[in-house]
Amino acid sequence: MSRRSIAHDAPLEVADAVYRLGRRIRAARHDRGWTQHELAVRLGVSRTTIVNVERGKLGSAIAAYAGALYELGMLDGLALIADPNDDPEGAILAALDAEQNTGYTRAAGSSPWSAAAGSPASPTGSREDRP
Repeated sequence: MSRRSIAHDAPLEVADAVYRLGRRIRAARHDRGWTQHELAVRLGVSRTTIVNVERGKLGSAIAAYAGALYELGMLDGLALIADPNDDPEGAILAALDAEQNTGYTRAAGSSPWSAAAGSPASPTGSREDRP
């Protein structure tokens, strides 16, 4: 059985998202008047790596994208990716898991969103520290 490679067989949505990120990095570099070589030197990578990042090449390491965002002063946005506080499905699953582990049974028709703030089910509570 052969393994699938995300770099060669990515869903269209993945390829499109990485392409858009690369184009945004390219635009930010242009806005600063930097060449690809200048950004590469700042990151300590080859110019080819920058070319691949800007083209949204799926085989490029996430560190190359993160490093480019850092050098461009745009790294803060990366923290929003996969934020557990913006994951309603994960919050529901965490609440159900907690319910199973504690023996607590939710009343019929009640929502895991009605839990107290700070609990795994609360959209305002943080789940970042959870394993």
